[in-house]
Amino acid sequence: MQPWLPETALAAAGLTALAAQDASDKQITCVKSPFKSLIDHVFISPNLVPCGHDFVILALDRTIERSLDVSDHRPVLLRLVGPIGER
Repeated sequence: MQPWLPETALAAAGLTALAAQDASDKQITCVKSPFKSLIDHVFISPNLVPCGHDFVILALDRTIERSLDVSDHRPVLLRLVGPIGER
C-alpha cells in the first residue's frame, strides 16, 4: 500500500499538478544539501489548466551569482491566460 501523500489527495480531487513532469524528470526546487528535492508544487483546478509550457522551474542558481544567498529555493513561474474577450 502506498503512503498517503497530499498531492495524491489533490489529484484525486480533480486538481492538476503542474510540476508532475518535472518530478518525473528529477528536477528540484530546493537546491541546498542535503535537502535537494522538488518540494514546491502548484496545483490548479481543471478550468485553469494552461496549454503548452506555461509552468517553469527557474534555475536562477545556475545563472545569477549569489542567488542562493537570497533563497535556497528555485522560483517557479506560472502563466495563466483567460479566454479572449473575458475580464
